[in-house]
Amino acid sequence: MRDYKHKRVVKPQLSVYFY
Repeated sequence: MRDYKHKRVVKPQLSVYFY
C-alpha cells in the first residue's frame, strides 16, 4: 500500500482518491 504514496507525488491530482 506504499505505492499509493508514490502515485500521490507523481499525480497530486489523484491524491484525492488515493488519500
